[in-house]
Amino acid sequence: MSASKVSAHVGVFGPRSAQWAADLRARTRVPVSVIAENTHPEHPFTTALIFVEANAEVSWQDWLTEMEQTAESIDRIFPRLANPAKLLLIGHSPDQRAHIRHRSQGFLTDLTNGFGAYATTEFGLDASVNAIEVPPTAESQLLVDRLAEFVEHGHVAADGHVIAVEDIEEQSLAVAISMIEI
Repeated sequence: MSASKVSAHVGVFGPRSAQWAADLRARTRVPVSVIAENTHPEHPFTTALIFVEANAEVSWQDWLTEMEQTAESIDRIFPRLANPAKLLLIGHSPDQRAHIRHRSQGFLTDLTNGFGAYATTEFGLDASVNAIEVPPTAESQLLVDRLAEFVEHGHVAADGHVIAVEDIEEQSLAVAISMIEI
């Protein structure tokens, strides 16, 4: 008896999620939905793209507390995920200066580790959680193209890694994340 395969379904969450979802729908065959309070997908999300402001001045615990106080909280995302699932945090740094980006990447590292632990302990999910740090000067077309590739073909065995947007200029997100392991 073979196990049933879960159909790919991408959920997009965070600032400008409707625009990001529309951009991805135009570039991929995978169904893409915005994750909102009233989202009840027919199929669980196999991939979640979570857009966040990578504010290095806030701890991931404080960030999560703030999220849980909004109408769209992380506790509404995790129950809608397939098991296993992949999560990609897209963290927008507030500044392009190197020391700010470095601190933003540290915040994203803490956030990926926190998300992974929370998904496992609270929801029993086998989730691969990685992140990409994006400064304000980054070219959004490249990011959308790489995100589209990722949702269609982006199986990643790595977990808990943070890459900079420059790492995807010449390679896919999945390859860039996997190269950290080498």
